[in-house]
Amino acid sequence: MNEPVYDGIIVLTSGMDPRREKLSGWRPDLNGHVRLAAGAALYHDGLAPTVIVTGGRFFGSDRAPLAEVYADILEQKYGLPATAVRAENRAIDTTENLEFSFGLAREHGLHQLLLTTNRFHLDRALMSAARYEERFGIESLEGVASEDVLESLSSRHERFLDRYEALPSGGGRAELVKYVLTVLPYGDKVSRMLVRRNLPA
Repeated sequence: MNEPVYDGIIVLTSGMDPRREKLSGWRPDLNGHVRLAAGAALYHDGLAPTVIVTGGRFFGSDRAPLAEVYADILEQKYGLPATAVRAENRAIDTTENLEFSFGLAREHGLHQLLLTTNRFHLDRALMSAARYEERFGIESLEGVASEDVLESLSSRHERFLDRYEALPSGGGRAELVKYVLTVLPYGDKVSRMLVRRNLPA
């Protein structure tokens, strides 16, 4: 694992997908999954030892706050230890996401931060953040679009497959597919690469 560059990673929650509620419960929408996958990738790359997910309840809803649902996914699906995940569960908009996340960051001594959200949302999020950085003692804040993180991962998929093919006896195609689809995002791209490379079953 790389030496941490930041103290913490902030992942902004998105919405939830009501269409899938009967099938798989109260789960994030597509943008939320992209942000989660990016945050997990940044953590596993060793960029920071802590991830803050931020998002409260939908207005008038008695469902769990978004941050708690997202934090559970980071731990259960992406393998982050519970000690590495902080849930800010009060914010109801982007401005509060940053204000409350910075407050939580200060409580835990996190001053060098990396923010990830979707491309269409990143500039607005950074503008919201600017008004609170000095107040909460944030020494530096950088932003990265979640899609850019995942696109960089796609090239790493290729390198991962190269390493897999070099093994004398890999775990088999089924095991590799299961690993990639569970741990890495954009499973459809990876599946196409697997087919193109014709990995052994």
